[in-house]
Amino acid sequence: MIGRIGVGGPDDLADKLTQPAEPNSRLFHLRRFYYDTAMSTNPVQMQALKMIAGASQIVFGTDYPFGGDAVKHRQGLEKCGLTGEELRGIYRENTAKLLPKYKA
Repeated sequence: MIGRIGVGGPDDLADKLTQPAEPNSRLFHLRRFYYDTAMSTNPVQMQALKMIAGASQIVFGTDYPFGGDAVKHRQGLEKCGLTGEELRGIYRENTAKLLPKYKA
């Protein structure tokens, strides 16, 4: 999907995703957004998102009560191959950077 929005093709995509994005490029702007985890706690989606945007741009979110059990959502997230530091960021620290008023 990332290739379809013009970030790269099969030949250069892996290289592009491991390098800093060129200023004002599509990838540069994709990496500025924050993404929540609602309904996407599976290893394929989370690792792809981490590769595109970085774990620092992921925040915890659920669709509770419409999307199921928030505890199961968190348990699923913990099986996605993220480090303890990345999980701490997703659960709280990344959001606290956006909303410093609530950091304490």
